[in-house]
Amino acid sequence: MRARLAALGEIRCSASNLANALWLDDVLADALSWARWATRESVAQGAVHPTSWRGLGNVLLDLGCYAQAAEAYRLADPCGEEPATRFNLSKALLGQGRFAEAWNCAEARLRLTP
Repeated sequence: MRARLAALGEIRCSASNLANALWLDDVLADALSWARWATRESVAQGAVHPTSWRGLGNVLLDLGCYAQAAEAYRLADPCGEEPATRFNLSKALLGQGRFAEAWNCAEARLRLTP
């Protein structure tokens, strides 16, 4: 059973990587499909990796689904400590017109390593 769960985890990671590659190639419909698959809780027991949530958020942000993107970013970084995720969250909040909250999150860009 452990081997099967490990294999499913690898498949989820591969789906996340494929979603990211498609997002970078601007094939957003396919990227969304794979990103959603990579974040399905039923794929394997345990939590979804934050990178998968960030990937889903990136695709949703580019599609203009700002509320869904914000939720994905919050799931990627529930404690609000990862600067890149906070900065991406700020863009989703701007899209929703939540300017004060977006500005607060955007300040995280100052903690990014160049």
